[in-house]
Amino acid sequence: MKKKPHIGRPVPRGVQLEFEADENLKRSLSLLQATLDSTADGILVVDAQGKIKRFNKKFLEMWRIPPAIIESREDDKAIAFVLDQLKDPEQFLKKVRDLYAQPDATSFDALEFKDGRVFERYSQPQRIDGKSVGRVWSFRDITESAKAGRELHSSEKKFRALFENVLDGMYQSTPEGRLLMVNPALIRMLGYDSEEELLKADIATDLYMDPQQRLSLMKKYDLDGFVRSEELTLRRKDGAAITVLENSRTVRDDSGKILYYEGTLTDITEQKKAEQALRESEERYRQFFEQGLAGHFISTPSGKILACNPAFARMFGFNSVLDALSSQAYELYQNREARDAYLKLLKEKRKLENFPLE
Repeated sequence: MKKKPHIGRPVPRGVQLEFEADENLKRSLSLLQATLDSTADGILVVDAQGKIKRFNKKFLEMWRIPPAIIESREDDKAIAFVLDQLKDPEQFLKKVRDLYAQPDATSFDALEFKDGRVFERYSQPQRIDGKSVGRVWSFRDITESAKAGRELHSSEKKFRALFENVLDGMYQSTPEGRLLMVNPALIRMLGYDSEEELLKADIATDLYMDPQQRLSLMKKYDLDGFVRSEELTLRRKDGAAITVLENSRTVRDDSGKILYYEGTLTDITEQKKAEQALRESEERYRQFFEQGLAGHFISTPSGKILACNPAFARMFGFNSVLDALSSQAYELYQNREARDAYLKLLKEKRKLENFPLE
């Protein structure tokens, strides 16, 4: 490097220009290094002979390269040092060799480390006057984003497994009445042959027995943004009616515009049939109990009459069923001991038929 000429002496024009060029070069190199050190990526520049020409602090930190290795400026030594950190060192080395064999090639891939880190690796040729004179490598630590991506992928797989295998019907639909997504359970529930076929259905006219039910549902969405355990009657593809319980919500964008509705449908058709059959059975029993000619009653072990039919009341001379309910079963026996003996025998046998009582 040229020494700065002594002040006061005339400086030859050529020396002055050379000095200024030196100063400009130092400023340019300083600016270049400051730029490299300020970037979030690790940067390595290697010439065509495999000599390390430039690198930044981030590169050393990311690859944990000791001073002795980097001071040698030998790319082969740096490569040999980092291989043990990688999950697949052979693939890493193959890529490096392939790129050095093709000076004009570019490359982008990801590197996985044994300790769980993940780097993106990008490489492109360094050119001067259109000729490749070396190679620039840049490395970006994407460990956190890769982890988030894996977690998202895992979450999506779990959701997809739930979506595909849950017994309840699941869907997303538009406010205009078109299905966006349905699961296999809903396809089976509504009797369609495929997802594609069901997605073509018009919700209001094809799936509701009464389209007014959908209008009522839309009002609840507008008011509350969701519905809970709403009982609906839907139409299967074959025209049969099914009863379902709907739980769903409105999904909006940041501006409040409705994007879609999403929810679940639980088929309670068989449950409703069982409830109806039970009501009918209870009604038949009530009629039998009320209109039977034989006296029927229910009482507690202590003797309180809980229920009886009109025939029972008449049989024992009560004016009404209410009168009978206000009496005690012991009062119907000639003596209390007979009642006690009867209860003891009933407890032993659990059932008595045609048993005479006085």
